[in-house]
Amino acid sequence: MNLRKLGYLSQNAPRLLEGHDCSLMSTTIVNVKIDSMTKTHTQEVADRLGFSLGSLIKDFIKQLVREKRVSFSLSEEPSEYLMHAIAESKKDIKRGWVSPEFDNTEEAIAWKIKFGRRFVKQYEKTDHFSHHPFPSTS
Repeated sequence: MNLRKLGYLSQNAPRLLEGHDCSLMSTTIVNVKIDSMTKTHTQEVADRLGFSLGSLIKDFIKQLVREKRVSFSLSEEPSEYLMHAIAESKKDIKRGWVSPEFDNTEEAIAWKIKFGRRFVKQYEKTDHFSHHPFPSTS
């Protein structure tokens, strides 16, 4: 290829390539911070579907640019974690381990200071405390 032709192509590349997939021509790196557990679970799902995590993210971004909107599909089936949390909540309600309703944040904070530690200590004595994914002692 002669230099004159090369100069023409470099000057007119955007116009010549308009409407074509130019993903191999120039790329950039996008860093996204997520917790390691979410990343691991996302990679597992992507693998089961036969995709790499990078290709899913890249295709999501391309779809966002193309459609100029974001759409998420929410499953109507509750997850196993949610079902477990609901069952544990029902047990806590039967035990009376619930706070009263508050009209404002000041009442809620005052109640937590006065009674909150007692509820945590009761909770720590139960078997499901050791299996709870986010135990809190404050």
